[in-house]
Amino acid sequence: MLALAFVAALLVAAWTPWQVRSRGGPTDRLAGVQRGARRNWTRISKWSSPDGQEGTPAAKFAVDTAVVLDLAAAALGSGLSIPSTLKALDVAAGGQARTQTANLLLMGAKWDEAWEGAANEHLREALRAAWTDGAAPVPLVERSAQSLRLQRQRKAKEAAARLGAKLVMPLGLCFLPAFILLGIVPVIAGAASALL
Repeated sequence: MLALAFVAALLVAAWTPWQVRSRGGPTDRLAGVQRGARRNWTRISKWSSPDGQEGTPAAKFAVDTAVVLDLAAAALGSGLSIPSTLKALDVAAGGQARTQTANLLLMGAKWDEAWEGAANEHLREALRAAWTDGAAPVPLVERSAQSLRLQRQRKAKEAAARLGAKLVMPLGLCFLPAFILLGIVPVIAGAASALL
């Protein structure tokens, strides 16, 4: 992502001087440079999007659930309410489901009714006690993000262990002929030549 932004900036910087059509003074030149940069940035952003449309990066890329939980913890820690945090998460990570949930909560809907359309299970469960019982939300959200990361790490270690067990047989079958040709055949050939 950073490389794409760097390449885009280089392209804008290289292409912009050729797009400048100024008539005279430094102000006109600066305005021409700004127009050229804006035009080229629009082209590059359309090229980099899969559908050729301009848009926010959040609309193009899915944001990891643990990162969403970290953003929620930061927003709640800065003093935002739960509905305001949900709206801010939709602005930051894209989507409309959390904003709809926030609006339903503000209108007095029950917790489960408000979250029916949203698919973010971890965020819903992390904020449930804060909304219904008045618990402090930041530790709950941070704990949920940490447990999600630990769960992923455990699954990755289990998958690596299973991979090691699955690779034993193919590697054994590959090394067995080499062991026979390099270890056993010379011994048998040496013993046979000594007997003959």
